Amino acid sequence: MKQKEYFSQIFQIHNILYKQQMEQFNERSYLHIYIAGRELANLELLSKSDPFCNVYYTLENELEQDLGKTETIYNNLDPSWEKSFKIDYLPELTQKLRFVVYDKNWQDNSFMGEVSLYVRDIMLSQNELLKTQLKKKEKDKGKFYVKAVKVRDSNHFATLKFTGINLVNLDGIFNNSDPYLKIYSIRGGVNCLIHRSETRRDNLNPIWDPIEVSLELLCSNDDKMKFKIECHDEDDGGRKSKLMGYFETSIDEIFNQKIDTFNLIQGKKSGGTIKLVQFSRVLRPNFQDHLSQGLVFNILIGIDYSATNGAPSFADSLHFFNKEKENQYSSALKDVLQIVSQYDKKFAVYGLSAEPHLENHYMQSTEGFFPLTGDFSKPIIQGVDNTLTTYWESLRKIDFKCVLSLQPYIEYTKEIAKLNAQKQIYTISVILTCGQVDDQQATMASLVSSSQFPISTIFVGIGQLDFLFLKNLNQRCKEISNRSNIHFTPHIKYPKLALMRKYMTSQIPDQVVEFKK
Repeated sequence: MKQKEYFSQIFQIHNILYKQQMEQFNERSYLHIYIAGRELANLELLSKSDPFCNVYYTLENELEQDLGKTETIYNNLDPSWEKSFKIDYLPELTQKLRFVVYDKNWQDNSFMGEVSLYVRDIMLSQNELLKTQLKKKEKDKGKFYVKAVKVRDSNHFATLKFTGINLVNLDGIFNNSDPYLKIYSIRGGVNCLIHRSETRRDNLNPIWDPIEVSLELLCSNDDKMKFKIECHDEDDGGRKSKLMGYFETSIDEIFNQKIDTFNLIQGKKSGGTIKLVQFSRVLRPNFQDHLSQGLVFNILIGIDYSATNGAPSFADSLHFFNKEKENQYSSALKDVLQIVSQYDKKFAVYGLSAEPHLENHYMQSTEGFFPLTGDFSKPIIQGVDNTLTTYWESLRKIDFKCVLSLQPYIEYTKEIAKLNAQKQIYTISVILTCGQVDDQQATMASLVSSSQFPISTIFVGIGQLDFLFLKNLNQRCKEISNRSNIHFTPHIKYPKLALMRKYMTSQIPDQVVEFKK
């Protein structure tokens, strides 16, 4: 075989392996939701309504979340609200949005109508733009539009700084305009606002602060895709504005063709000149980049065998031994293993705070932690089924005698992460526990210390006891260490494993990127 052909085949094999590695991880995507109303029913007598919209979000059958509200658009029955709402895009789960429109009044706001939509219906609409009717007591109260812009987790950004030159004055003889910029991504013919600059008061030659925008959001990482910039004159404390002009350009024109001066189109006239005085590309490695550079994961599983869980021989024990029926720990362990197996299919599994009588590790006293294999030099178990089998077998060989002390095990996981700090290995430590931690201060100190190493610690709560300490751990540790690498989620019987995956591991990519900065 010729050398050129050999290296070509090696390159193809590498691409196949890289693609397979990427497919292990669900690509993280987000939706930016934009909304507008047309021909809304007027609730005012001498003027027009001042509509704003509250937006609510439901994932599967969970409690509805309040995403916030739009700005108020005064004296307008055809509002195009500028504020957008960002949600995760989870097509394998049921996602629902509810929009409630009010007329803003000095005292009580007046209900104008509402509409509920499934995210999947928006995504199946042409150009991801869904037209529906605003309803009030089953009656149509105007047209309502919902536009979804899907963006991926991107690592390409652009820094842009604009100045205005001899802008048109729309404020008469005695004042000057108060200009600001709006930057729009053009998606399926719809202008989607992604940035609004600060307003420069009484200034026809303004210099605006530099902005940084995601190229994925601005132009889908397509250098030739046009985006739009408008210049407005702010009036009435921001309640009104007048268009001074606009222009369209692209990243290709700015960075490749070196076009930096743009005429503001204002009908048949010119609204002045906008000049780009500073521009640069910014590349920040994201999670996928670290994976492509060879990052691998080390999975540690810690299982709480403290006496608080109850002895396995009792039916009310969280570790109740009954092979015909899952107990609460086995159910959680199965879900956890299936979720973290996207990172690695080998698990180092440890028991916490008990007296082990294992074949290779028989002790007459309580140990802070011990490998379920009985061999500290070989703690790895291959696959989900083998790990579950090892767990069930351990219940006959472990005495549940003491309270849960986590600090020794946290120190151990920290040392493993420390050893891997110079390698392309990131540790994910998952601890299944009923939450009754005896050495809280020592545990927190060890977690704070571990934050300087490549590790994420996930606590999975088992049972119905108090988890207050674990719930507050991340915030308390972050206040000291300035890094968020701890997460808590209670284990419940989720209707879909994808829902637990979201709550349990969705923060890991961000924690990896944060550590790698």
